[in-house]
Amino acid sequence: MGAVFVALLANGAGVAAAFSATTLGTFLTTTIAGRLLASVAVSALQAALAPRPRNPGITTEVTQSGGALPSSFILGDYATGGDMVCPPMSHGSTGKTPNAYLTYVISLGDIAGQQLAGMIIDGEVVTFSGTAHADYGTPATGRLAGYAWVKYHDGTQTVADAMLLAKYGSYPERPWTSDMIGTGVCYAIVTFRFNTKLFSGFPQCRFVMTGIPLYDPRKDSTAGGSGSHRWNNRATWELTRNPAVMVYNIKRGIEVPGLGIWGGRVAAPDLPLANWFSAMNSCDVAVSLSAGGTEPAFRAGFEVTVDMEPAAVIEELLRGAGGQVAESGGLWKIRVGGPGLPVWFMTDDDVVITQPQELDPFPTLDQRQNGIAATYPDPEALWEPKEAPPRYSSTWEAEDGGRRLVAALQLNAVPYPNQVQRIMAAYIADERRFRRHALTLPADAATVEPLDTISWTSARLGYAAKLFDVAEVADDVQTLLQRLSLREVDPADQSWSTGMERPFEAASTSPVEPAAQTVPGWAVAPYGIADDTAADRRPAILLTWDGDEMDGCTGLEWEVRLAGGAAVSQGATTNVSAGEAVISDGLLAATEYEVRARQVALWATDWTDWEAVTTDDILLGRVDVNGTHPQAGVVGPLTMSGGAQVQCTLSWGPTGASSIWLRGVTFRARKISGALATVTLKLQRRTKEAGTWSAWIDRNTWDITSSAWDQYTSSATVVGNYEDVEERLLSDCSDTQTNALSNITMIATDIIK
Repeated sequence: MGAVFVALLANGAGVAAAFSATTLGTFLTTTIAGRLLASVAVSALQAALAPRPRNPGITTEVTQSGGALPSSFILGDYATGGDMVCPPMSHGSTGKTPNAYLTYVISLGDIAGQQLAGMIIDGEVVTFSGTAHADYGTPATGRLAGYAWVKYHDGTQTVADAMLLAKYGSYPERPWTSDMIGTGVCYAIVTFRFNTKLFSGFPQCRFVMTGIPLYDPRKDSTAGGSGSHRWNNRATWELTRNPAVMVYNIKRGIEVPGLGIWGGRVAAPDLPLANWFSAMNSCDVAVSLSAGGTEPAFRAGFEVTVDMEPAAVIEELLRGAGGQVAESGGLWKIRVGGPGLPVWFMTDDDVVITQPQELDPFPTLDQRQNGIAATYPDPEALWEPKEAPPRYSSTWEAEDGGRRLVAALQLNAVPYPNQVQRIMAAYIADERRFRRHALTLPADAATVEPLDTISWTSARLGYAAKLFDVAEVADDVQTLLQRLSLREVDPADQSWSTGMERPFEAASTSPVEPAAQTVPGWAVAPYGIADDTAADRRPAILLTWDGDEMDGCTGLEWEVRLAGGAAVSQGATTNVSAGEAVISDGLLAATEYEVRARQVALWATDWTDWEAVTTDDILLGRVDVNGTHPQAGVVGPLTMSGGAQVQCTLSWGPTGASSIWLRGVTFRARKISGALATVTLKLQRRTKEAGTWSAWIDRNTWDITSSAWDQYTSSATVVGNYEDVEERLLSDCSDTQTNALSNITMIATDIIK
């Protein structure tokens, strides 16, 4: 931060003086009000158009990176992309996603006291509120809830951020250390959780800020005001949106920690408070709005980088208030909102006719404007440059030979649309006051100063108390004659009524999310799985969809449940273009089911409605069981009590030496949601030989972990000559599992014909 001033910092104690002297010289040479005009005065609009062109809109539009960026700070209300303190960093995991959390550390100003008022992420206003996360700060609401957080430090911090130390203290590159405090720096830590549907790349951030506290002499009871503000106690200062107060502080100099004074270092007595109080109060005058209520006449907001000339910043601030500053006799004066009351009254007899006189009554067409357009940073348009409703006049266009001559004004420090309209109307009305004079007055006009207004009654020119703005005064030290440059003005040009407001719309910037897509052409139907003789052997369900309408989908997933009941199975396919799939796992014959599906895609998707289907009555036939087939079963649902418990037992009877038996078991089970228990189901077998039973032997073991109903199956062949065979399903739980086991079926079949 502030790397642009490294060379100055090397000079030690001389830094502040060098910094200040340079900027003061700028005031005296480059401001519109500060430089002497060669002959006749320019209009306020011409002066506003004169400064160096710059891109419209906010100063820092996107977050910048690099080590040579100038220090900055905010005046009033403004937005900034900020400066990356370091490259983005990542840490942590969620599920199977490594480096799941992305961290930005972004500097938002180099003078303490600025506050974070809002955020814009990827072109969307995001609200942060609620209980702060212990590490990441205030959570986002709405669409980014659970995926974005912000923590803000206002420059008064005295220790390094705890989260940055904990997460990045041992980072392989640029580890965060305890001396990385950012003293005096306002910065935000923004944390994002990985989500490809929400963030297509590195998120772009823009921050809405309230500016640094400033000194308002009207609030200083020791300076003729009323209040606790004190120039030597920054803790008493407050946020202001008053452009005259901002200019006053720039004139006196704003301290940038580590760099010295940015501004003029003008002594307080050289800024006459009666004059400055008047300008400050004029900015605060309430103006009625057509929508009801009022707003201050003039406000300003701006992001200042310390490589900007202070004079250029003053011009930006005053452009939005119709303001001017001028130096006379070592004193700096300010005026906002047009001419004041006349301070001197003259007639033709006061003009020194022995001195040259100049009159410019009508400028050429290339020096005229009869319409005005303006751009300004619009908070409602995410602080992007916006065009205000232009102002045209058919009368003025007719006066200018039917030409439309439009002045294009940039009001980069006025993020207030109604104020922009008032400024435009005043500027263009004042621009049509064409008469300019350069003349000499006697010594008794020595009290007249730049920015004053004089009244001139002239029989020769037909003036009746006509008002003129004093743009320049030059003293002849030998004769004390006063050379003046005058420009015609009329206070009526500053008049405003609510009827003069032009309608304007603040287009919504809220993103329009595409509606979540469902599966096109989705349908389900009963289906029979046939053998090589075309005989249906197993019940199934046929899923169909329109595969031609699913470009970009990477898969299709589905769920099956008993009609209005618990889930039976789920599955997925990546062969989306096929348009169909057959499912049979865990399905029973002549049973009512419901099936739904959704796309697997990067965009928002949603489940289809549950579609009802009844499986065909396809039962096991003789070809499946091939003879006798002992079987046992329990429908349930059953409750598994704590400890070991036999749930179902199947006895086969004797088996011959030439027999091959196929046995199978199927059941549905779940673990009660929220329970801390361990749940295990075991299939055990024992055999009887010579009148003696063997010990029970575990043949299969299932650990139940899901709170949803799942189907479990097992099959195997058994060969041997036994007097008897038994199998049983045994549950073993650490606590009671209510209604957690059902549909137990056990069967054994001799498959030798």
